[in-house]
Amino acid sequence: MKGVEHVVVLPGNDKRTWENLLEVGCLVRVRYAPRILSVLTSSKIKGGLPIAIKKYPWLLLLYPMMLLSVFYNSLSRCNQETIIHAHWIPNGLVGVFLKKLKNIPLVITIRGADQSLLHLPVLGKICRWVLKNSDVITTVSEDLKNKVSEISGLSTKTIFIPNGVHIPKKNVQQPISNQYKFLFVGNLIPRKGVNILIKAFIKYDCCPQRTNA
Repeated sequence: MKGVEHVVVLPGNDKRTWENLLEVGCLVRVRYAPRILSVLTSSKIKGGLPIAIKKYPWLLLLYPMMLLSVFYNSLSRCNQETIIHAHWIPNGLVGVFLKKLKNIPLVITIRGADQSLLHLPVLGKICRWVLKNSDVITTVSEDLKNKVSEISGLSTKTIFIPNGVHIPKKNVQQPISNQYKFLFVGNLIPRKGVNILIKAFIKYDCCPQRTNA
């Protein structure tokens, strides 16, 4: 977005160097532990925080340190013209405290795995409190929006915004081919079900008469 400065603050991992992938703005990686112990966000664990914690529950011990580190590094970057955008409901705790301290708006995006946390006895209450103190809640699918609205009771400020896709400025001419081409945009992890998608298209290709499948 033109005229807007984007600052992305995220926890560091076990890599020695990082690349700034933003065309406009900057990417700030903060340390929450020595590099060798920054396994909560390890580049070797595919699937992000939910998968890492599910696979190694003891990593929860590092999570408060990560939140504190992100909060401390974000605090000085916030001013009256700032809009906070937090991803994953538990990470929204940082956003809520920044909002209350700096009196600035907060947007929380739910991507799927975190909505299941709303069903848990204690953590669910914390997550609902986080959502209640946000200004806007966005989801990446209409179905997720309906589920979150039903659980949290915050349908008036929950909206569906699909993930953005970069469109090249120039039209790229593709060679004409009778073969199917499929584009998957996402993390190649088991719960995405890419293997099921591939098997389904193979079955469809082998049985072209089933055009209504």
